[in-house]
Parts: sequence; structure tokens; C-alpha cells
Amino acid sequence: MDMRLSSDTRRVFSAPTSAQAPGILRRQACDFLLAQGVAPDSEVLDAAACVLSELCTNVVRYAAAVTEVIAVTAVVGTSTIRIGVHDNHAYVPQPQTAADDATSGRGLAIVEMYTASLGGHLYSERHNGGKTMWAVLPVTAPHDTPEADPSAWLNAAA
Repeated sequence: MDMRLSSDTRRVFSAPTSAQAPGILRRQACDFLLAQGVAPDSEVLDAAACVLSELCTNVVRYAAAVTEVIAVTAVVGTSTIRIGVHDNHAYVPQPQTAADDATSGRGLAIVEMYTASLGGHLYSERHNGGKTMWAVLPVTAPHDTPEADPSAWLNAAA
């Protein structure tokens, strides 16, 4: 895996709050991550896309009335990737357990578990009536390393 990651390279992307915004922002931020050296087949890139989809969709669903533009910040460092989604709603959502027959309410919990499974975490920052929901991911997920591939272990033992 060729990781040419820069030290704390930051980009901010924005789009008007609409049903199309999550896809637009996800593509822009993932293109930036790829340009910074994140491997196209890495689980970290998949996780970043998942985080972006969920957090931006939450803005569209729950904060659109007070958020004209969704802002996404992507920060690539030498050991972590941080993805922040800003809106103008003061409420900070918490992961929850949805009822078995519920058609929504699981997204943030899934994103939190997925992020944690890669060694990352979620957190929030409040800003003048709004917030930024952040996901921190390791540059290289445990599943992206040769050591995590059982076939690598078998080949090493041969």
C-alpha cells in the first residue's frame, strides 16, 4: 500500500442543504482523500464514505430548517484522517438503539461501531448555535495491513 499522506492537509467542502448534498460532499471529500494518498481499496476510505453519507444525511433530515449549507472538513494527517460535518442545529445526536421494526434510527450507532472497529472514534464540537460532528479514523485500518490478512500469515509460515 502506497501511503503518501501529507502532514495535516485540510480541505473544506460545502454544498446547499438538499437531498443531493450527501452524495456531492462524499464524492468531493473522498476524491480529496484519494489525492492525498489514501488507497482506493482501503477500508478507511470506505469508512470515510460511510461516515460522510450518514452525517450529511442527518443534516438534511434533521437540521435543514436552520442549515442552508452543509460544510465538510477533511483533515489528513500522518496517522489519522478526520472528517467533520458542520450544521447550524444546536442538538448533538447520540447513537441509539432502534426498535426492531423501526425504519430509521440506527445510522449513527452503525457509524460509531464501524469507526471504533477500525480504531477510530466519533466526537462533537459545539459552535455558536451549531455543531460539528467529527469522525477520527486511523490512516491504515487493522484490516488494511498485511498482518491482518490470514493468507499473509500462512505464506510467512511456509
